[in-house]
Amino acid sequence: MVKKLIVFFIKWRLILFLIVFLAAKLIPASTLLRTFNAESRFIERFPYLLWVWGNYDGAFYLGIAERGYFTYEHAFFPLYPLCIHILSTLLSIPLLLSAQLISNLSLLIALFFLYKTLRVDNKESLFELMLFIIFIFPTSFYYAAVYNDSLFFLLATACIYFGRRNKWLTSSVLAALATLARLNGLALFFFLLLEYAYKGQTDLRTWDRQKLKAAYQSLFKKLFSGKLALMTFFFIPAAFIGYLVYTHIAFGSWSMVFTSMKVWNQDRVIFPPQVVWRYLKILFLFPSFHLNYFIAAFEFSNVLYYLFFLFYSFKKIRLSYWIFFALSILIPSLTGTFQGMPRYGLHLYPLFLSVTLFLRSRSKLFLAIYFLISGLFLLMALSLFSRGYFVA
Repeated sequence: MVKKLIVFFIKWRLILFLIVFLAAKLIPASTLLRTFNAESRFIERFPYLLWVWGNYDGAFYLGIAERGYFTYEHAFFPLYPLCIHILSTLLSIPLLLSAQLISNLSLLIALFFLYKTLRVDNKESLFELMLFIIFIFPTSFYYAAVYNDSLFFLLATACIYFGRRNKWLTSSVLAALATLARLNGLALFFFLLLEYAYKGQTDLRTWDRQKLKAAYQSLFKKLFSGKLALMTFFFIPAAFIGYLVYTHIAFGSWSMVFTSMKVWNQDRVIFPPQVVWRYLKILFLFPSFHLNYFIAAFEFSNVLYYLFFLFYSFKKIRLSYWIFFALSILIPSLTGTFQGMPRYGLHLYPLFLSVTLFLRSRSKLFLAIYFLISGLFLLMALSLFSRGYFVA
């Protein structure tokens, strides 16, 4: 398994480097990439094929790792830049190299925990197909970039594994750390509650209404009796509240975590159907060949992709997995935009499990078409990202 995983990883990285190399020959660099190249102090002495992975949000993470937060940067949660800073200091290496090591190693370890979780679920035979699905996912290249997606994927998947093994303290600490990496770590609180309520139950039994009612009656009794394992689950909201408290003490307002999202027009809570209606108007009433139009279409197509597999997996995977999957999609959709949505699937073991269950019984032709389409989207998205254009 380890050998297969490493071989898959090396081949994937080589393909990504090839795409980046060819894109540099064929696509002009954006103004943003030229500015990053000219002004960034983080990329000195590094070749293009390495420093380009630090553009866009990567520049913010590197800046925070070097000197802390500036105005409008608090939406970038602290764990990833803190890890970059610590590793850079310990090994005396540049911040860019530190970030690359964290992202790539986090992915490898995350995939190891993914395999162990499949074994707990008695589905380890799906591992090889799932690796194909993950590595050819249209935005999988963000795992290798200076983004926090690999780190969150590691923490969330390890939390799921230890939760399935009834290691409540370990899984709670991992979930709390995940919440310090991304806001949707809060969804792991509900995953753990359900797993605790359904210890030892099979996937389908977790959907039984009578079992659900009895499990939650027992859960609430234990909750109010001060059961220690349940108390550890509150590490998760406590981690988020702790970040708000830090922001309030250091910068004078806890709300800066939310108001900083104004730069990306994500500082308001908006009902998801309103967001869907807005995207439909863009796609059908204002069609154009402008890049922003195609990015909007890419974002919306990913939402449809997630929704399809959310409905497909209903009563096919564990209820705790399904709830984590649903909440992880719902939380970002409340911001009034699907911006960034193509990346959110990268964090979700339940999504990849659902896709694998769907594809395992399909014909070779169907699989070829799926991987071809996914691969073409990966080619397009990485080519644009590497030349400094917004993708997700």
